[in-house]
Amino acid sequence: MAIPYDPASFAKDRIEAGASLLGLELPHEEQWDFIQQMISLDLQAAPGSGKTSLVSLKLALLAQGWRSATRGVCVISHTNTAKDEITARLAAVPAGRSLLQYPHFIGTIQSFVNTFLALPALRSLKVEIQTVDDEAYAAAALRLLDRHPRYRVLKGTLERQRDGRQLVSEARFVCEGRHLAVLTTRTLPFSAETQSGKQFDDLKRRLARDGLFRYDDMFAIAERHLARNPTLAEATESRFPFVLLDEMQDTSAMQQRLLDKVFAAGHTVVQRVGDVNQRIFDDRADPQSSASAFPLPLSAELPVSRRFGSKIAALASDLTVHRPQHIEGAGPEGTIALLLFDQDSVDQVVPAFEHLASSLVPQPLLLHNPPRVLGARRQPGTSTKFPQSLACYVPSLTYVGHGETRGLVIAAARAAQDERRLEGR
Repeated sequence: MAIPYDPASFAKDRIEAGASLLGLELPHEEQWDFIQQMISLDLQAAPGSGKTSLVSLKLALLAQGWRSATRGVCVISHTNTAKDEITARLAAVPAGRSLLQYPHFIGTIQSFVNTFLALPALRSLKVEIQTVDDEAYAAAALRLLDRHPRYRVLKGTLERQRDGRQLVSEARFVCEGRHLAVLTTRTLPFSAETQSGKQFDDLKRRLARDGLFRYDDMFAIAERHLARNPTLAEATESRFPFVLLDEMQDTSAMQQRLLDKVFAAGHTVVQRVGDVNQRIFDDRADPQSSASAFPLPLSAELPVSRRFGSKIAALASDLTVHRPQHIEGAGPEGTIALLLFDQDSVDQVVPAFEHLASSLVPQPLLLHNPPRVLGARRQPGTSTKFPQSLACYVPSLTYVGHGETRGLVIAAARAAQDERRLEGR
């Protein structure tokens, strides 16, 4: 399927003019290759390689030569921060502004699935959407469990389970063939044929009929909609002949499977960009992990980083565990420091790092971005491993209560990545 654009949009003089508008330098052949390629590809980008700037330039040039009023460019990112960064850059360029409206789409993978697949499917079933939100769903599910006499047996059974309430609050749909099944965080302590099993399934489906869903439910509903409507994927490909997927390293196996089904025919040009070595989640243990998982073996690369110099680049290259990559440092040299500690000195790690930062980082920058401590566990619990938690490093850390720390490390890590992107590009 031909892409409705003017190939002259990617002529050398137009690329140079567009780069000048965005304040972007293009000294490397790999940058030119990515901008000018209009075939399906994967791009493995080193940290600080200017990936987002290149993506924005490419999209602005493509918008300049777009020739269809009904078929558009689709840009999918993993986070709202990345989406907002791309739209802000496009809004700064006259040609790029056209991508911010119909027939084009720029948004997160969640909003893409909701807009074009899941919500139309639910509307066709006459379901009135109340909310798509994990926390709102959890509150509604537990409220229904506690108050409705219909689920009294289920409530009594779950009260004997350590994680009984979590089993209800995190129940989700998965698509099995052309139908929706209900799963949760682990195998249920009762069979589907028991009274508790039937009530568990009924509670989930009752909330769905009332329009209350978790984020993951939308992917299952979208997948079922595709299975029941074989022409839907083809129509989506026709609607978007060019798709750019940003932050591919954070796309889960579930999300990848759905994208594979949407663009399975290969009529759409799909370009995927990201850095697999900055991946937060690891789906390799997922038995359904796709053979199309990012990046494919013959992917293109952006190996030059302007975030740090050659010494840090050499060390970072040795740490590219998911996909080996030789990173070339073209930024400030910086300093490499290795902190060694044992159980007697673990509480000195944070002060030592703060002292190191104060001696190396300019004071204004340090005041704006002070050192932060991340960890998956705030309190040691019953663990006997060392270090057990953040409390080992910061003994005065205040306990925040069970369940209140869920997702904090992921959220903090994402926030740190977003800040680096915004400051370094």
